[in-house]
Amino acid sequence: MNSLELVNIRKEYGQAVAVSDMNMQISKGEFVSLLGPSGCGKTTTLRMVAGFIAPTKGAIVINGRDVTGLPPYERNTALVFQSYALFPHMTVAQNVGFGLEMRKVGKSERDEKIIEALKRVRLDHLHDRYPRQLSGGQQQRVALARGLVLNPDIFLLDEPLSNLDAKLRGEVRSEIRGLQQALELTTLMVTHDQEEALTMSDKLVLMEAGRVRQAGTARELYEQPADAFVADFVGRSNVIKGRIADGRFVTADNIILPATDARLAEAQFYTVRPEKISLARDGADVEGTLREVLYLGAHTEYTVMLGQTPVTVITPTPGPDDTNAGLRVGDPVGMRWDAASPRLLPK
Repeated sequence: MNSLELVNIRKEYGQAVAVSDMNMQISKGEFVSLLGPSGCGKTTTLRMVAGFIAPTKGAIVINGRDVTGLPPYERNTALVFQSYALFPHMTVAQNVGFGLEMRKVGKSERDEKIIEALKRVRLDHLHDRYPRQLSGGQQQRVALARGLVLNPDIFLLDEPLSNLDAKLRGEVRSEIRGLQQALELTTLMVTHDQEEALTMSDKLVLMEAGRVRQAGTARELYEQPADAFVADFVGRSNVIKGRIADGRFVTADNIILPATDARLAEAQFYTVRPEKISLARDGADVEGTLREVLYLGAHTEYTVMLGQTPVTVITPTPGPDDTNAGLRVGDPVGMRWDAASPRLLPK
């Protein structure tokens, strides 16, 4: 049985359609991320699952029960807000126990569950602090504990890491994923951050303009994008416009690109990941002009102009004896990649 199922969910605001006929299934213990640009409908979807927004049509089913018409407190879901939404006048323990108190859980049982939840996020020693006395990462962990303490059927996360700095984001990301796996929580997360979605999720649902563009594992979306939008949004990709001519892909500048996948006669886009390309002094597939070199520590990013099209190449930073170490902006440069690496995509 699926823990969560959305059946033809649609949300309209007047003439505007925020979510269009969405279907989705999440199995028990699965971590699914709704990914997409701002305004694509992912947060609206999350709030419909939580019960804060009523769908215009369709059904929301949790553990086989249709909860579409039920208020939030009857759905046994827990939503961790982007802003944490902690009560400033309450201690950590009081914040975590608030939901239990609203559910009329007795004090002794409530106290036991609060300490257990705080131990899970390693904050039991701060139970008597107030939110203003905590760091951003600690406040986020309190918000997580407040959701965990309810033992929800569906754990909902709304951009949970967006207010943290880069270092904390990585730490809390690992903590959330570890807790989710240890407790086998069925989790639905909203994010616009590709790295978060790729590293945390069992499955991704990429949305755009209220519709699902592609759903699948991180590897499926990265290696087998359904269209140019998916290829461009998930990870980094060179998306080159052109056409198929005589079984080969030809760019707008009439440059022939290597590809074994010439089956799509209607292909208009050629995509290849930057890390699949290497710079070549000899045996190059195509020739271009170096426009930019960015040193990124362990890796170096090159921008090569292929006619009028910029192509990004990411390689391990060359050592002092590497022939690529002496490349300068304006130099002619060759590029080479496996003909099986690109994807030919329709419009």
